[in-house]
Amino acid sequence: ALAVGLAWEHAFHAATHTIIGSVPVPFFRTYTLTTKTGVAMLSFALMLPAWLKYLVPKAHLSVSGFRTLMATEAYIAPRPTVSSQSNNDMKKMFDALRDHVPVNFPAKLPGQLKMPDMHMLQIPGRR
Repeated sequence: ALAVGLAWEHAFHAATHTIIGSVPVPFFRTYTLTTKTGVAMLSFALMLPAWLKYLVPKAHLSVSGFRTLMATEAYIAPRPTVSSQSNNDMKKMFDALRDHVPVNFPAKLPGQLKMPDMHMLQIPGRR
């Protein structure tokens, strides 16, 4: 969550810098602190209603309430369908690719190429 927050902060900082630099108003370039504060307040005013409407109610749910909500959304969500035409197109594409794959291409990976066990991974600073 911290990394996502820092990424959003970096994105907003870059957007603010771009807005201030691209608008041909001398006031924006002269008073950058005032301009950055104004853009930050405008962003806050635009995002606050959506945050209050969508995120705050979900944050107040219990674990069981959240699971019920997720199950309901998964049930209501439309299921992707594949038409017979697109299915035939995919079959033709895979048939064409099959002709270009080498004959000795392994169907399964050899046993020695398995992922390492988690206890074998060394994390710096931890034992």
